Amino acid sequence: MDSVLLRCQSCGSANRVRADKLSSGPKCGKCGAALNFPRSPVEVTAGTFNREVLSSPGAVLVEFWTPT
Repeated sequence: MDSVLLRCQSCGSANRVRADKLSSGPKCGKCGAALNFPRSPVEVTAGTFNREVLSSPGAVLVEFWTPT
């Protein structure tokens, strides 16, 4: 069964959600907040890089850019 990992915007925990359950309003298993599937790329900063990229249990595609 296909699943995705969604990070809770409230508590930061990673939640594995079955793909067929994404439209039924999944909630965080830790804090109960609503989980939203990101509709655009997730912006990562120096402060969130470890949590969003290095601690990810799956593959992560990272695009680095600079405004100059």
